[in-house]
Amino acid sequence: MATTVAGERPGGASIRQLGLFTVLCIGVNNIVGSGIYRKPSELARHLGGASWIAFAIDGLLLLGVALSFAAMSARHDEAGGPYLYARRAFGRVTGFVVAWTAWISMWAALAAAATGIPGYLDVFVPGARDEPFATLIAVAIVVALAILNCRGVRSAAGTATFLTVAKLLPLLIFVIAGLFAIDAARLAWWPVASGPAAPPAAAGAHAATAFATASPLGLAIFAAFYPLQGFEVVPVPAGELKNARRDVPLAVTLALVLSAAFYCLIQIVAVGACPQIASDPALATRPLAAAAATFMGKSGERLMSIGACVSMLGFAAVTMFCAPRFLLALGRDGLLPAAIGRLHPKRGTPTVAILVTAAAALLGTLFPVAAALWNRLFPAATPLDGAAAFEQLTALSNLAVLVQYAATCLAVITLRAHVPGADGGFRLPGGRWPIPLAGLAASALLAFLITQDATWQAQVATFAAWVAGGLALSFTASRRARAAAR
Repeated sequence: MATTVAGERPGGASIRQLGLFTVLCIGVNNIVGSGIYRKPSELARHLGGASWIAFAIDGLLLLGVALSFAAMSARHDEAGGPYLYARRAFGRVTGFVVAWTAWISMWAALAAAATGIPGYLDVFVPGARDEPFATLIAVAIVVALAILNCRGVRSAAGTATFLTVAKLLPLLIFVIAGLFAIDAARLAWWPVASGPAAPPAAAGAHAATAFATASPLGLAIFAAFYPLQGFEVVPVPAGELKNARRDVPLAVTLALVLSAAFYCLIQIVAVGACPQIASDPALATRPLAAAAATFMGKSGERLMSIGACVSMLGFAAVTMFCAPRFLLALGRDGLLPAAIGRLHPKRGTPTVAILVTAAAALLGTLFPVAAALWNRLFPAATPLDGAAAFEQLTALSNLAVLVQYAATCLAVITLRAHVPGADGGFRLPGGRWPIPLAGLAASALLAFLITQDATWQAQVATFAAWVAGGLALSFTASRRARAAAR
């Protein structure tokens, strides 16, 4: 990957100064973002008190993917991550698609985090979650982060570590205090989305029905997928690690396993202490704050609201820094217009790539306003749900991340089959094939579960349009680059 990242020497060689703990913090920081503060309500609507198992199942499914990333990162100690793997295994076009979809997943996640902050900010500023104030706040966050990055704000290892500790502390307090407030009778299977809460006597019947139809379970598994994303970013700064081939595989795997286990505990506390998060729309945007209020009072609600704002803002800041680097690499490699691959002559920042990323994220944050305008101009047409902006953005991010997962699993099989010593000293359990095939199967399953959502066709069409647009732009840029070289 041709990207210049923070920590490069003037000649282009990276300063290898990061260790295992720091890169593990980067992984956890990228996983623990907006999802865990918004998705517990949706999971509870599908599976009720048993909704924690969705995180456990997803953790097991994604373990094969994480190990595949570990295998590839053990071979490559350069920066780039999934883009680098796909390009070396399958060529420029596939590499472009993976990098482009990685960028899509990041700006969509950035927009989702920005739109999630007003719901928790409402605890301190009443009315913050109401339109148009919520959209204005989200837009202001994206614009402010873009300006800061254009001015030369750099991502430092100490900042990543601080943000990780700052965002985990409220969640740790939530789990420790909440374990004593759980009502075990509430930890039963009572899918709300498919009907009213089931009485205890019918819990077994509802569980059997859910497993038979796979609808509530499938929707819950797919909903839990978004909060667990982020470990795929760990290999991107590999060029700045002291021992990348050892530390990245460990960090990728540990970040996923530890986060999945932590999420299970958070979900158990949330539904065990406050089952109303599954049925009360007013609590859907801030389920953890509502749950904390039941056993820690107003101070607990404020603590979790502060934690959510810090977590989402920190995630958004890191994402705004990382996402433009994919565009920068594609511009430098001639796969996007050359202007995108240029750095500011004085500040050394990828200004054009930052502005393009901010513009895409702003499209996501402005969805509620666009939906309201559509409904007013075309009252006879199918109405758009502006309140569903967060879910639409996470769905777009899910699709984009699945492309990276599948490509990396295939790259493990391809490179290890054709390149001698391609394991880089890291041995996958069970031999060459089982783990990447399991990761590929998990990616396919998660892709299939998209079809259980009522709007899946629109989601796929939107994603396909973004990919097609990127390919068209890349084709045009490549032709111009070839013509200029003649």
